[in-house]
Amino acid sequence: MKEELLKINNGTLTIRNHKLADNINLQVFKSEVHGIILDDTEIKSAFIKVLCGEEHLSYGYIYFQEELLKENDISRELKKNVIMIDQTRRLISALKIYENMFFPKFHAFYLNSLHYSKMAQQLLDYFGIFIPVNKPIKELSKYECVAIELITAYALEFKLVILSNIGSFLNRSEVNDIFTLVSQLTKEGISFLVMENIEDIRLKFIDRVTLIKGSRTIGVFDSNVTSKAKLYEIFYSNPDYPYIPSPYKAHLGQMNNKIILSFDQVGHTILNHVSFQICKGEIIRFLYTDEASANQLISILRGDIVQKSGSIYLDDRPYKPSPLYTNVKNEICFIEENPIDKMLFKNLSAYENLCYPLCNKINGFWMNRRFKKSVELMLNEIIDSNILKQPVKDLSLAVLQKIIYCKWLLYKPKLLVCIKPFSIADAQNKIAEKMITLLAESGISILIITSSWPSLSKIRGKILYLKNGVLSEF
Repeated sequence: MKEELLKINNGTLTIRNHKLADNINLQVFKSEVHGIILDDTEIKSAFIKVLCGEEHLSYGYIYFQEELLKENDISRELKKNVIMIDQTRRLISALKIYENMFFPKFHAFYLNSLHYSKMAQQLLDYFGIFIPVNKPIKELSKYECVAIELITAYALEFKLVILSNIGSFLNRSEVNDIFTLVSQLTKEGISFLVMENIEDIRLKFIDRVTLIKGSRTIGVFDSNVTSKAKLYEIFYSNPDYPYIPSPYKAHLGQMNNKIILSFDQVGHTILNHVSFQICKGEIIRFLYTDEASANQLISILRGDIVQKSGSIYLDDRPYKPSPLYTNVKNEICFIEENPIDKMLFKNLSAYENLCYPLCNKINGFWMNRRFKKSVELMLNEIIDSNILKQPVKDLSLAVLQKIIYCKWLLYKPKLLVCIKPFSIADAQNKIAEKMITLLAESGISILIITSSWPSLSKIRGKILYLKNGVLSEF
């Protein structure tokens, strides 16, 4: 019989008198690698703080090593036994590797530093981590930091390690190596909670996975008898995601339901008879289960590849894009994933970034001052005109997010493709939602391609489900 390490029964998360979630249930066994998938970053952050003993449940019961923790003991016990590892470097730069590993545990540390240095090296050798124990912390790669923090968790006798979103900052090979180390550590009795987005979860490394959607636990699944596609289906086939008509139906009626983009039985090496239409000012959401299908769809829209079968029409004309998808004549524009890092010229002003696409559309744009005044008037309720002359490197993330979308509001392409627009912080997600809605209301068709969807999103529109090259409606 498996030995239970941690259990939460009917937990309620409340932050600053605001209830985030109730009916949270979790059970983790000793030496288990347990995955958790949440769709709300605020709930995730609060949940991690509870698990690490930094916050309390407003209601519910927490058991540790099969004993109910008294309210006064919860924080102390969890802080002593649970540690969290994410992309934040928690190693102390002023200390060497071996000092980080043992200093919190041994008060007489500096009396015998050579002894603890040898102990650290033996641990690294035992787990196959070949990093010199005297290497400065600041010179460690992100992968090396995670590896050292895992060995440190073992050295300090933590019983539960939370790995949060490591797939977002480590490459595939590094993630595989980390989970090889995790497998070794489970044999030493350590349990793991792996908290990832649904697109990044690696089921082959997970024993069981808990889905927490919206405000409650919706299921626990054995990874050996489920698949990522099945998890997608369960996660998104939910009353919170019904067949919702677009809120722009009346608006579309005024536009005569004009079809902007049409895919008719489009196929390639992965895509299989994909058909859909998007009207002027309409929002369509593509939720995909596999990167390969999404990447091929995006490549066809960009013009990197041409479909092998079927037809594509843009504004009633055959769609034959230039391989350089940024060519404005294509009339399909893109907002990439992590656009602030990829789509802004950091040394140019906000105005220059906003108008860069537009200058390719209007000859002599930079020479005519009246255009600048028009831009200021058009955006005055969104971006303060005093900000326009500032370099984007000096602006806040919120303003940068608005600039990303406003440049297409100015340019007005026929279709805007937004790739994973909600893989960032909640505050920026809300800005993205407002801007997407504003773009659609201005008559721009919006195609959102993503593998996850924020639970509190107010965006409405048809949802299409892309799985192994096949497109279907929920």
